[in-house]
Amino acid sequence: MFKQPLYKGSQAMDETSSNLKQTLEAIDNVIADKKIAIERGVQLSRLRKNTDFIDVVLNGYIAAEEAKLFKILTNPSGASPYSQEHIMLKLSAISDFKGYICTEDYKGSVEIMAENAPLEIAREELYRKEITAAYAEGL
Repeated sequence: MFKQPLYKGSQAMDETSSNLKQTLEAIDNVIADKKIAIERGVQLSRLRKNTDFIDVVLNGYIAAEEAKLFKILTNPSGASPYSQEHIMLKLSAISDFKGYICTEDYKGSVEIMAENAPLEIAREELYRKEITAAYAEGL
């Protein structure tokens, strides 16, 4: 019985070329995302120096609002069960926001991603070189 080969010469090459193209596009997308992370880190650094941002967001929303909500929540006569749930949601939102932008106490995800991005870009670029060389050798 005659069996068809799984790949015919040029068909296999076309498929390999297509896989390489998809992989290179994925690498480019990762690098683009990492560059955005670096830019966000720069933007956050500028925001931290902005007195309006410091006053309105860091001191007003994060510090003062968080303290006010916590005080209401811990006062036995301060909040109904419904409002306690609402306050917990607000406190959770503040906590999530702090985790995103960071505060003096700890680094947030924006800063961590910005710091890690250059190394991750270098890894992706090395990977691109390796797979491109491996593809060229396979031709």
